[in-house]
Amino acid sequence: MEKTPRPSYAELVALVARLESRIADLESQLAAAQKNSRNSSKPPSSDITKPPSDQGSKTGRRKPRHIGGQDGHPKHESGLTVDAADHVVELRPDQIPGAPSRDLAPAPGLEPKIIFQYELVEKPVELTAYVAHPYRDRGTGEISYAPFPKEVEEAGLIGPRLTAFAACLKGGIHASYSGAEKVLGLRLRRFLGADVCRATLCNKIKKVAAALGFAHGELLAALPAEPRLNIDETGHHDSPFRKPANHGKHWVWVFAATLFTVFKIFGDRSTDALRTVLSPACAAIIGSDFYSAYKCFMKETNIRVQFCWAHLIRDIKFLTESADKVTANYGRRLLGLCKLIFHLQHRRAELGEEKFRRRMTRLKRKFLATGRRGASPGVHDLSARLRDYGEEYFLFL
Repeated sequence: MEKTPRPSYAELVALVARLESRIADLESQLAAAQKNSRNSSKPPSSDITKPPSDQGSKTGRRKPRHIGGQDGHPKHESGLTVDAADHVVELRPDQIPGAPSRDLAPAPGLEPKIIFQYELVEKPVELTAYVAHPYRDRGTGEISYAPFPKEVEEAGLIGPRLTAFAACLKGGIHASYSGAEKVLGLRLRRFLGADVCRATLCNKIKKVAAALGFAHGELLAALPAEPRLNIDETGHHDSPFRKPANHGKHWVWVFAATLFTVFKIFGDRSTDALRTVLSPACAAIIGSDFYSAYKCFMKETNIRVQFCWAHLIRDIKFLTESADKVTANYGRRLLGLCKLIFHLQHRRAELGEEKFRRRMTRLKRKFLATGRRGASPGVHDLSARLRDYGEEYFLFL
């Protein structure tokens, strides 16, 4: 029997190198599969199929939230008064337990107890019939009708307030046309009790959209002059029911100014959207994530970008979960400095501007020095980002 030749030293070295490369690729794929909304820019909805392991009460790392208002949030006060009520029900003194055997008298100076209650009336909407009777001219025989009010004739079946409500259901609450139709009460005469078909709803909502077009154009034109803007974009697939159905994707961009917010739909996610809306003359401070379109636009114009810390922290958290100890330790050091930075930011008013800036500047130098020193393959992207754009994360100073 022939013996299998033993591999040479060079062949063993090459095999080890291939296996190490394969292990690195598998670790990279495993790390990508473990990304969630906590340690990456993935949306929270992506966690539904595989929730993060540290969420919920089973691990004990995070206290489960109770239903209703959360601790630390201001309590909601309704501010309702008796004058705001459509009806007031006065409860009689003879309803007090044991009233017939007691000598009860009004107690001025004490406040009454009040319970407010909203309720739907039997038919919340009002249907008005405008009737124009025919009249014949005895002399000429001509038939005449009294003219309908112009605003009624232009509005048609649905009046202005109900039209606005239907548009709010579709555009503000994102109800479907079928859902809006059900709320208004087609056929069953339930809900609001308005017998309105879906085609009428579509036409009315398109009319509202056209009416808002002028205001939307004014706000778009005002964006380039705004001193501060927060910008983001998200993708949506086209509906397969559209004609023609192109099954493509469009992008909704949001531009949040100090006093108003504008949404604009584009066919792509490129820098052209920023060029179209903001123009090269824009010199705003923009808050955004680290997407390349903002970096490109920053090089073309005089804008300054405050990159998002929430996205940065998620990227750092991802590094702390790495199987490579050097990468994980690098992430933990940066995450510890992030906590110090935010703790100091929350004390800004307490410390005063001068002391705050002095301390924050020291933390900034330490954070950037630590982040830029990363040399292992797993931290290359983040360390390069902090070398090139680290200052943009501290524009808030």
